Amino acid sequence: MKKILCFILSISCMLLVYRVYAADEGSTAPTAGTGTTQLKAETEMQALMHKRHQERMVELTEALKLSDEQRTQVDTILLDDMAQKQAILEKYKGEQGPFKMRSLKNEIEAVNIQTVEALNDVLNPRQLEQYQVWQKQKQAQMREEFRTYMNP
Repeated sequence: MKKILCFILSISCMLLVYRVYAADEGSTAPTAGTGTTQLKAETEMQALMHKRHQERMVELTEALKLSDEQRTQVDTILLDDMAQKQAILEKYKGEQGPFKMRSLKNEIEAVNIQTVEALNDVLNPRQLEQYQVWQKQKQAQMREEFRTYMNP
């Protein structure tokens, strides 16, 4: 159950990045909640996630030695990945039970596969392998941050 919660938290964080990016692009991405305090907290979280996304894109650009064209394409692919995951999370919002969680996880994994396939068209084999290693490291880091947050 903890693994599923960590997984959902990491996806939620990525979706916040999408919302911030979409808002920066002039989109009308929906925001959750109402009230000044909640809106302020959400705005601060979105700003943090946007900054984290930008930092990770810089990391990826350097680690994979992406060209400007590749960087743009990778950014677009990852934003699409987040949008798809957001739709999946919205679909399962409020759902409980092991079968629902398994379905959610399977759908998220299908999006991950699609994302890697899309990246395969942009990255060379060495870059794709490095991306997958980088992604696993970031997932482990997010899990550890979640554990630290939940168990101070």
